[in-house]
This record gives sequence, C-alpha cells and structure tokens, in this order.
Amino acid sequence: MKINSLRTFLLIAGLVTILFACKKMEDQLTPKTVSLVLPQTPYDYSHFDFGGVDVFVVGINNDVATLGRVLFYDTHLSINNTVSCGSCHKQSIAFSDNVTFSSGFENHKTLRNTLPIQNLSTIGSFSSGPTSLFWDGRSTFLPSMVLMPITNHVEMGMSNVNSIVDKVKSLSYYNDLFFKAFGTNQIDATKVSDALSSFVRSIFSGNTRFDRSNKNQTELNGLEHEGRLLF
Repeated sequence: MKINSLRTFLLIAGLVTILFACKKMEDQLTPKTVSLVLPQTPYDYSHFDFGGVDVFVVGINNDVATLGRVLFYDTHLSINNTVSCGSCHKQSIAFSDNVTFSSGFENHKTLRNTLPIQNLSTIGSFSSGPTSLFWDGRSTFLPSMVLMPITNHVEMGMSNVNSIVDKVKSLSYYNDLFFKAFGTNQIDATKVSDALSSFVRSIFSGNTRFDRSNKNQTELNGLEHEGRLLF
C-alpha cells in the first residue's frame, strides 16, 4: 500500500513539474501585451473657445498627425526630459505663451516671445513657395522649422537631429505609433519632422468677429472698425 501511495505521489509530482515547465515555455513563447502609457496630450481633438476665437485641432483619423501630437507634448524630446514643444506653445492660450519670454530646459529665458502656430497648413510647404517662419524669418520650410526649437541650446537643448532620433528610438511606445503612421518601425529625422509638421498643420483658427464680419454675419462695433482701419 505504501509503495502504491508513493508511486501515486511521484506520478502527481511529475505531472505538476511537466505542466509547470510547459507553462513556463508557453510564457516565453507567447508575446506579451504591454499597456503603454503615452505622454499626456492635454485637450482632445476638438475645439475650444479662447476669447471668442475658436481654435481647432483637426486630423483625428490622421495617424501621422497623431504621432506628431504625441511628439509635440513629449518632454523626452528635451535633453533633460523637462520641456516639450507644448510647454511654450500652450493650447489653452491658442498655442502661444502667456509670458514675454518662455523658459527653456534649464529655465533660461528665450530671446523672443513664443509665436502662435495655428493656420500654418500651407506656410512653408513646397507648394506655397518660400515663406518666412519665426520672428526673424530664419526658416522657410515647416518640416525643418519644427526641429529647430528641439536643437536650440536654450529651448530644448538636444545637440543635433541624430540625438532626437536616438531619444525617440529609446522610447518603446513610438514603435507602434511610427508603424501606424508610416507602415514601418524605422525611425528617422524625416519622419519625426513630417509627423510634427503634420500635427502643426492640423491646427487652425476661425470664427472670429473679424471672420464673421467678412461673411456679413455680424457688424464690427465702432472701436473694432477704427482698429481695422488703423491696421
């Protein structure tokens, strides 16, 4: 009886060992589903009212613009992971800044006020021809312009475009985003700039009192009309 009991125990123990080994092997072979936490992107793809001006962010179904939106709000694109493009271009105030000079990655101040970035859908594209961008007009092509603040020694501090690419490659959540946007996991500077510029081009404003007056939907008051004449 004792021998039979021992055999039964050894058989059960052996089965448990085999099942455990099989489960371990299955775990090693089965791809893991990882829940990735993307950088926070304040405000959804909708519009908000800013002083009577509707500023819209469009491109909900545009995977390239969606990738650009994540890049735009990702502080990892700065040398010390402290600031993003959205730190100075604040969506809550029409993608501008509410201070005279913005703070860079080491809290040093920029030399100029942060420009709003809506209504750039045709500016700086090959089709529209040369157009000045930045306050000093140092760029004429939007895909080049969007990388300049990232490599600026005051703003975001990355040494060059290659360091931007290396930083993005090191962040696991970008693999799926680049694949959805471009059909490949390959990450390079051209794709980063294309994504960022696609997001920027998706931002436009409209429905101001000035817009509505041009459509004969409303009339400017006396002060507004004088301002228009002066302008």
